[in-house]
Amino acid sequence: MDEKLHLPADPLFLIPMVDSLDAGFTVVDGDGKFQIWNEANTKILGKGAAVGLAPEEWAAHYGLHCPIEQRLLRHDELPLVRAMTERRHVEQEVILLSDALPEGRWIKVTARPLYNSKREMIGGAAIVRDVTHEKTSLLASQMMNAFFKSSDDGVIGLNMEGQVLLWSPGAERLLGWSTDEMIGQSIFCLLPAVRHREIHSLYEKARIEQDLPPQETSVLHKQGHLVVVSRSITAMRDSQGRTIGGIVVARDISRLKRAEVQLEDSRHQLRLLSIRQQNLLEQQLRALARELHDEFGQQLAAMKFELAWLERHLAVDHPQLDERLESLNQLLDSTIAGLRRVSRQMRPPLLEELGLCHALEALLDELSGRYGLKTSYECGIRHLSFGLEAALAVYRIVQEALTNVVRHSGASEVAVSLLLEDENLILRVSDNGSGVASSGTGSFGILGMQERARHWSGEVKVLFQQGGGTLVQGIFPVANLLAGAICH
Repeated sequence: MDEKLHLPADPLFLIPMVDSLDAGFTVVDGDGKFQIWNEANTKILGKGAAVGLAPEEWAAHYGLHCPIEQRLLRHDELPLVRAMTERRHVEQEVILLSDALPEGRWIKVTARPLYNSKREMIGGAAIVRDVTHEKTSLLASQMMNAFFKSSDDGVIGLNMEGQVLLWSPGAERLLGWSTDEMIGQSIFCLLPAVRHREIHSLYEKARIEQDLPPQETSVLHKQGHLVVVSRSITAMRDSQGRTIGGIVVARDISRLKRAEVQLEDSRHQLRLLSIRQQNLLEQQLRALARELHDEFGQQLAAMKFELAWLERHLAVDHPQLDERLESLNQLLDSTIAGLRRVSRQMRPPLLEELGLCHALEALLDELSGRYGLKTSYECGIRHLSFGLEAALAVYRIVQEALTNVVRHSGASEVAVSLLLEDENLILRVSDNGSGVASSGTGSFGILGMQERARHWSGEVKVLFQQGGGTLVQGIFPVANLLAGAICH
């Protein structure tokens, strides 16, 4: 049984056998001359056997590089040379980089010396395998493993029965359960019983290959509280395209949600402060308008009477004095008119006496008279009775929009309309001026209009118009504006 088995070395048998190998195979004699070279070797190395090529030239000819230092291998570093020099079995990984293989290739060379019957070394043989795919897969696996361990996101692998097959360290940090505790457990333990239908629905969608879009949800922590996460699901399929499971990636967004709540609370507080300031301003304007009317208005009226008395009782015929009295009379008339105009702007009396439609009509008439603008007005809500504060908010929005038209747009025409559409009040103020770029969409006036509208669950937009000009459009739920309505 210890005797060596000797087989006949028939070339007619050996050559087809060597050429049929998937791996590259080569044999060299003691001087390094190629004696056997199969087709797989040419395919792997990108070049055939170079007859007469010395071992010192192999590295440069075939592009044999050191994987670590990315340089050509020296003669004494070549695996086949090492096997023959050191007279031992050698396994070595090499990178191929050459004109024939510019993209590079990983090969694994297994080399050993060859001996005759007298144990004299007569050459060497090498088997060459392309291991690029294995190296790439290994690298990808190592990268995935590093990501898997370091990621703060929870990565959970499931089969179609809902069993946990994969539980990442991130999932352990996120939800408290260890890998040993969760492997083999049902995913249903991560949701309250009343929400198990959600998991059934997801599995049904996966079976029929429906999309499973990312979603914000909450899952149970080991300690019993809910953790808010953003989860995404990737279905895993076999070679026939059948769904065999899925990978769930869960990201903790609890801090983000708390920040959103805090931000929204801050916005709400700012809105309440803005509303409070607006209410205080309106109260101050109302008081100032009353004071202007009651005190300064009466004093100017008294001065008007005194001036009239002087005109009647001055008998001296003095042209210059008459001229001065007439000038003073006109100045008083102008001052009284200006005082009334300012008082109306502070608190329009028509708003309380006749309502929103009449107050806006008077505002437009005054604007047309003072600035020579061509105006048009349409009010389709005369049959509605608005609350005073709601009507004042709409009035102030129109007033600010018209102020912007006069100050910034350079318009010659302006149109105002209030219409009822689908249970909403639609307010439009349009002009033929230079557009919103002149006044800036971020101005305090525009922000003020938007804040007033938001208090009544409405919105205001400032838009360019085709053909030029600006459109200020407000949309309000009409039910919030009616008398007796409570705005939240």
